[in-house]
Amino acid sequence: MVDNIQVSINRLLENWIKQGFGIFPATIEKIEKTQREKEVFLPEDFVKLYTVVNGMRTHYPDDMDEEGFFFYSVEQLIPCAGELKVPLTTELDDVLIFAEYMHKSWWYGFKAQNGRNAYTIGLILDKDSFKPITDSLSEFIQFYLEDSPRLYPQ
Repeated sequence: MVDNIQVSINRLLENWIKQGFGIFPATIEKIEKTQREKEVFLPEDFVKLYTVVNGMRTHYPDDMDEEGFFFYSVEQLIPCAGELKVPLTTELDDVLIFAEYMHKSWWYGFKAQNGRNAYTIGLILDKDSFKPITDSLSEFIQFYLEDSPRLYPQ
């Protein structure tokens, strides 16, 4: 039986193919190497995502989707401190950014928790904010595909 994350990743893949994006999966070896080099932990759902589609390219026409979203490749994942380049609140210390909106108007990151697949995905507007959206990459992808208001500041 296919789990929800795989169904969601397949729907994401179909959406990106319709938009003409190149699809470039990452190998498990590349993902593990990135985790070691960046000293980060990726929950299983994110590993599954990157083995199917390793984000978007950083050059036109694959530099963002029709709505202005850009999903990072595994190599582009960056801690909040590295992206925002300012001292952070402790709430953002362990957040890893995996997507952005409209050329860094804001970001989406996840904070891994105790379990192998326990994490919270949130909206990051600045150095002082992490607004939780969901605890599921599958649900985040669903929100993204539906252009849900939950993905936008309110």
